[in-house]
Amino acid sequence: MEWIEYDKFKDVEYLAKGGFGTVFKAIWKDGFINKWDYENDQWEREAETKVALKSLHNSQDITTQFLKEIEAHNSSCSSVGWIVRCFGITKDPETENFMMIMELKEAIYTSKLLDFKNLPEPKNTNNNEDLLGSEYSESMSFDFTKLDINSKDENN
Repeated sequence: MEWIEYDKFKDVEYLAKGGFGTVFKAIWKDGFINKWDYENDQWEREAETKVALKSLHNSQDITTQFLKEIEAHNSSCSSVGWIVRCFGITKDPETENFMMIMELKEAIYTSKLLDFKNLPEPKNTNNNEDLLGSEYSESMSFDFTKLDINSKDENN
């Protein structure tokens, strides 16, 4: 885990706000430490890494206990692949809140995918012919109304 200056991030965008903090996504210019480069005697980094920055509300006074929690979190990341990795911490220059620099897991939220404004108006009808609207009937090659499916089934 390392301290990263806030100016090492670009394209910081708001994602969501929760009970404990606010989450942003950003690009970490230098990127996280990947491994030691023995030939050049320096750390090799994954440049231009997409990360999540989790700003912790009212975290201006960070404690050693908090740092120990992050370190414990990082220890468990190496043994369990589905836990989001925390690369380090930074400080938001505007709010002065500390931010955890975390692996960004791209999630698809159905609330953002579905645009409910474009759904057709619901219909209430007892007429079965209305249920099979004209926009669908062109693709059907037989008459559903003549079918006698499960009409004598005791479970109906």
